[in-house]
Amino acid sequence: MLAFRDIYFRIILSILVVIAVMLTLQVGLNKLKLRALIAEAMASELQVFASTIENTITRSERLGLAMSESAGATELLDRLLEQNPNIHQILVVSPNGEAVLSSGHPLLEAVYRNELLRRVFSGRDKVTMLDVGPLLYIGRTMLDSANAVMGAVIVTVPTTKLIGQAEQIFASLVNKYNLLFAVIAAGLCPFIIIQFAGVGRAYKALDPFDRQGGHQLQSNKNPELARLQTLLDEGNTAFATAETGLALLEADYKTRSVKT
Repeated sequence: MLAFRDIYFRIILSILVVIAVMLTLQVGLNKLKLRALIAEAMASELQVFASTIENTITRSERLGLAMSESAGATELLDRLLEQNPNIHQILVVSPNGEAVLSSGHPLLEAVYRNELLRRVFSGRDKVTMLDVGPLLYIGRTMLDSANAVMGAVIVTVPTTKLIGQAEQIFASLVNKYNLLFAVIAAGLCPFIIIQFAGVGRAYKALDPFDRQGGHQLQSNKNPELARLQTLLDEGNTAFATAETGLALLEADYKTRSVKT
């Protein structure tokens, strides 16, 4: 039975290794998606402020005022920054990329400026996002009364809060996957043992040590095992008879050969 226990162990270990690899790959994929999902959630939250700025400028445009002349726009930008310390800069740009209104630190770096403006003004979506690592840029295009692009609102936030949230969620996710693996392992081991119990009994019945009477099968408790034991006994008896007959024939043949 030691050999069959080794088979049990190998089967269970192989299945657990496959499950562990699959869960590890899933965790890796979720980690790659996690930052993007949190960035999108943060971008959706910041669109409320960008939409407020857009509405203020759009009302002024309908009155014939330019964006730089929008009543209360500058004060609105400053007030939004005071209310939301996570925002580092709010910038209103014209269609050619020139800054019209701004509040906060000048964080629109030149290396990302062209890429960001190209995304904002050439994309089909009204809302765009650019994650450059330490900073997250969210852009929202503004349309005038003629439904033409008259500029964009760009909100800049640091990703430190985003990274902290991602790490917390990822740690919780890893704990849940570990718990899932433990539950699967705890349910899988008894299931495999139960499923292969019949094979184990058959292997035990075919074990030469059992046939020689080293230990008896509990045939009185299982009719199938009793029938199997009977067949094995009959087979062993027939095999022993055949061996005896073959030995007698061989001895008789040798005796005749000597006499001849």
